[in-house]
Amino acid sequence: VSTTAFFLATLFFVYQEKYKFNLLYKSFDDLFYKATKEGKSHKSLESIIESLNYIEKDIIEKKSSILDLEQSRSKFLGNVSHELKTPLFVIQGYLDTLLDDSQVEEETRTKFLQKIKKQADRLDLLLSDLMKISMIESDELKLDIELVELDEIVSDIKSMFDNKLRQRGSKLIVPDNTNIRVKVDRSHMMTVLSNLIANGINYSTDGDVILSIKKDFDRANIKVMDQGIGIKQEHLSKIFERFYRVDSDRSRNTGGTGLGLAIVKHILLAHGTQIYAYSKEGVGSEFVFSVPIEEN
Repeated sequence: VSTTAFFLATLFFVYQEKYKFNLLYKSFDDLFYKATKEGKSHKSLESIIESLNYIEKDIIEKKSSILDLEQSRSKFLGNVSHELKTPLFVIQGYLDTLLDDSQVEEETRTKFLQKIKKQADRLDLLLSDLMKISMIESDELKLDIELVELDEIVSDIKSMFDNKLRQRGSKLIVPDNTNIRVKVDRSHMMTVLSNLIANGINYSTDGDVILSIKKDFDRANIKVMDQGIGIKQEHLSKIFERFYRVDSDRSRNTGGTGLGLAIVKHILLAHGTQIYAYSKEGVGSEFVFSVPIEEN
C-alpha cells in the first residue's frame, strides 16, 4: 500500500468530523512545510493529495540516488582493489623468489629488482591519482586562478616529453610563441596537458603528438592530437570514466592508472569548461577544450 493510499484512507475516515479533519489538515500542512521548507497553503483535498504525492516522489528519488551512489562506490572500490592487487601480486612473487633462493644470479637479481621497482612506481602513481580524483570528486579541489602565459606552460610540457618521443623517432609538435595569457590554475593546467600528451604517447607506437593552441575571440582553443590506434565510437562516451580503458593491456604495460582522463575532465569542469574527444580507429585521436583569455 502506497503512502498516498494510506493518507487517503485516513482522510476518508475522518472527513465528516470537521474538528478532526482540521487537526489532520494542520498536521499535513506541517509535514509539507518540513519536507519542502515552503509555507504552502492547502485549500482542498486535492491540494493535500498533490503535496503528499510530491513528498512521496521526492523520497523515492532520494532513495534511488542513494542506491546509485552505493553502486558507484562498490564499483569504485572493486576497481581500486583490482588495480592494487596486480602490482602487489607481481612484487610479492619476485620477492618470494629472491627470499627463497639466496643463490639467484646477480643478473637475475637485478632484473627482478628492476621489475619490483617498476611495480612500486606504478603503485605510487595509482595512489597519487586516487588522492587527486578523491579530492576532485569530494569538492575539495581548490583552484588558484591566475593569469598564466601559455608559452611558459608549453615550454615546460615540451621539456617533459621531448626525450621520450625522440627515443622512438617522433616529436612533440608545439606552437611557436602564442603570446596568449589565460586565466587558469597553472599547476592543474599542467596536469591536464601532461595527462593528455602522455595518453597520446601511450596509445601510439610511432608518429608525432601535436599540441595546438589557437585564439578564438575571448577563448584559447587547445587541442592534443596523436597518430595512434584510435578509439572506437562506442568507447568515446566512456573514456572519461574512472578506470575505463580502451585497451587494458596497453594501458597497464605503459603504466597507466585508468584515472588520467577522469582527472582531466574534472579539472576542466572546475574551470567551467568541458573536454571533447574525437577519434578514428587506426588514424588517431584528438582532445579539445578551451579556456578564457585575458586580453592585453
